[in-house]
Amino acid sequence: MTKDFFKELLEAYRIERRNTHGSPYVKILSVRKIVCKKLKINHKQFEDCLIKVPFQFQGYMIYLSMPMYVMPRCRVVKKNMKYYYYISFYKKKD
Repeated sequence: MTKDFFKELLEAYRIERRNTHGSPYVKILSVRKIVCKKLKINHKQFEDCLIKVPFQFQGYMIYLSMPMYVMPRCRVVKKNMKYYYYISFYKKKD
């Protein structure tokens, strides 16, 4: 599931990034909606998959960023006792 999930996650990120006006940060909620629909999974399954994806995968570095202020639990993803609201991808340099 990790490769399929990563592929859809990256594609959803690219789609949503077009709406960020140059910022590399995309709301995880926006990406989640697309990925869940495409893979026919629920929000909990999405979160479980997201926290299992390594921060370096298939030539990309994945960054999860915390919100600037407290957000409702349904709008964030919890990993390692921290809450994340944004996701960004960077191509790894060799």
